[in-house]
Amino acid sequence: KETVKKIIQTRPLFQWLDNKENYFTYYSNRNRLSNLIAKTAVSSKTANIGNLFKNIKKNYRINKNISFTKDVFISFCKACFDCEIDDKNNINFKSSKSKLSDFKGYGGNIIAPNESKIMKLFNDYGPILDWSDLKELSLKAGVSEASLTMIMQFSILFQRIDKATYTLSNSKLDLKNIKTYKIDISKESYSLNDCEYLPNKIAYIEVNDYGEYKFTMNYPRPLRSVENKYQGVVYKNRVFIVM
Repeated sequence: KETVKKIIQTRPLFQWLDNKENYFTYYSNRNRLSNLIAKTAVSSKTANIGNLFKNIKKNYRINKNISFTKDVFISFCKACFDCEIDDKNNINFKSSKSKLSDFKGYGGNIIAPNESKIMKLFNDYGPILDWSDLKELSLKAGVSEASLTMIMQFSILFQRIDKATYTLSNSKLDLKNIKTYKIDISKESYSLNDCEYLPNKIAYIEVNDYGEYKFTMNYPRPLRSVENKYQGVVYKNRVFIVM
């Protein structure tokens, strides 16, 4: 063991990550853990350390035979990036550049092209999207359902907040000033194919039936154009005009 320790300590930028000297890191051309954290640092300067650690651990690119604690993970973050941990358990990145890797990513962008497309969908039609909207919007953006499934399951850039509802990881959701509209499902409805999404148009939706209130949808929903003159929203795969 001592011989191995002497050898590994000759690696460039070698650092122990715990007091018992069970975990260590050093510089290498490509470092998967560093790359995953860099994605977060690029997309958001601040991240909750608990959520980031949880998302990192579940990623399929991280060897499941290597079990490291949150404290070791924090030590790695501090060794790898210019960052600080605040009293709210957030990690604040001063730079997204890794000290332990120089991987440039896809054409110089560490965020993959399909991930960028999905991020844009949340920025244009979110901040919260359910699976049905994500699937339809992704196909229009050129991302297959298989790729979308893989991204939403493993990418640290996205977070599931309900059974089939997602948002961008580390995004601050301000949902206070969003309008509320009504739909009446007893009235005429329209095909999804005839109603395009409206960018940056979202609303809470109260569902009524023959004028009787039934329930309010949990999260704001993206609105759609109906006959190029009305606004509508999807309910059970049909579009109803909002009131």
